Amino acid sequence: MLGWVLGGMSLRGTCTALDWMQEIDVEWGFDFPVPHCTTVRWLLRLGYHKLHRPKEQASDWVWIIDHSNQIGQEKCLVILGVRVSQLPPPGEEYPLSLAQMEPIELEPVTVSDKEVVYRQLEANVAKTGIPRAIIDDHGGDLAGGVELFRQAHPKTIEIYDISHKAACLLKARLGGDEQWKAFAAKAGQTKSNIQQTEWAFLVPPGQRSKARYMNLGPLIGWGVKTLAILDNPPPQVLQHGTRERLEEKLGWLRQFREPLAIWSEMEQTIDVAVDFVRT
Repeated sequence: MLGWVLGGMSLRGTCTALDWMQEIDVEWGFDFPVPHCTTVRWLLRLGYHKLHRPKEQASDWVWIIDHSNQIGQEKCLVILGVRVSQLPPPGEEYPLSLAQMEPIELEPVTVSDKEVVYRQLEANVAKTGIPRAIIDDHGGDLAGGVELFRQAHPKTIEIYDISHKAACLLKARLGGDEQWKAFAAKAGQTKSNIQQTEWAFLVPPGQRSKARYMNLGPLIGWGVKTLAILDNPPPQVLQHGTRERLEEKLGWLRQFREPLAIWSEMEQTIDVAVDFVRT
């Protein structure tokens, strides 16, 4: 049941699944009453145990740090750790999963600056030893805290998280691009204009208010694919409406043909670089 919850099922859903399993004439290998859904909250105790259990002292720890779970004025500094020696050998492609990570710290704070972050990092050296590297998103307080930590521990290196680095590069290119601003605004208007019409299946993806430049791929991809449909509407599309109506709602995309080609190439270059660095 813990595995199901970690996989995305609800607490009550796990009990329903077990109920149905017992209704089926199959020998599952267990015979016990279905626990109450609140029993599955032992997951919290499991997490508490993993967070507070002793860590192995070693010189090859890599810490991944970030602020998470912001509610009101409070947010948590999260430190996840992984041992370099326990990763697959170089050359093997693999995704780093949460199961391979060790939770080292989860500390709520209401105020965070570089001094606070430095004290938090220094306090966790006693758990794992001095880390070989720290990965962060270069946020002001995190980067400042890591720099203070590196002054005290010069052998620790800082690694700029590639996803945030890529997002900053895109922001530098597109943040002042008037054509991009016009395209994003027009896409937002189109989402409202067609989501309750016969062209609802062509609605553009929503744009995030935070971390927007980390999620441009779907919007650019929508523009490229929808423009191709405009140029040569297939019968499957025209069965929902007329060419004139399609042109009325989405014809504005034609003015962005050249910029979309440039933005698409830029996004593909970023994606390849991010995937390469992550691997």
